[in-house]
Amino acid sequence: MFENDTYSYKGWMTSDYFLKRAFGALLYQMAAALVVYGIILFLILVFIVFAVFVFGMAGMT
Repeated sequence: MFENDTYSYKGWMTSDYFLKRAFGALLYQMAAALVVYGIILFLILVFIVFAVFVFGMAGMT
């Protein structure tokens, strides 16, 4: 199916085939989204732990 590409580097983004480049771009987008959502999730969890500590102490009076 994928015989010989024009470039010596055999990465997905430099392929001569449209579908191979399209799936490469999709996978890059998914990896970037995973990193961004992971950072956001981490920040939300830190905020929740902080809120539980601060407001949990206020409820113990």
